[in-house]
Amino acid sequence: MHGWVSDSDLRGALVASMLEELSVADVMIHKPYTVSPETALEEATRIIMEKRIGGFPVVDHGKLTGIITVVDILAAFITMMGVLTNSARVDVRLPARAEALDQITRLIQNHKGEILSICHMPFVQDEDRVYSIRIGGIGAESIAQVLRDQGFEVIATS
Repeated sequence: MHGWVSDSDLRGALVASMLEELSVADVMIHKPYTVSPETALEEATRIIMEKRIGGFPVVDHGKLTGIITVVDILAAFITMMGVLTNSARVDVRLPARAEALDQITRLIQNHKGEILSICHMPFVQDEDRVYSIRIGGIGAESIAQVLRDQGFEVIATS
């Protein structure tokens, strides 16, 4: 592999009249960031965010084996979180005590809900914690009411 060209590289370098005079080698990134097939998706995501790039080549022993892009990472995240499944989401604010999350998960399971994913929302400024819980098998409003009845603060449902 000799380099990498992204759509932003082309947009920045090309004017219609120049298209015939430029080659890919003129606009490509000559030493692109790369990852190996064994690189953890989390690490690839961190590099993309830190370097503010849209993707990079996947290289194994000097040979191009694939390409990973922001869209690929987003697709993996959406799949992992269960967003495209027949499910509901409940966002709930919990006190910082460890047993609060355990109580919530037991309530959901006791009401025939299947927890598909739990995501901690770290941007809350106080001591409470906000969790987004993706649930299958039961509607969001139904489980939200159960949680409210037990004294938990439901922030949003969908």
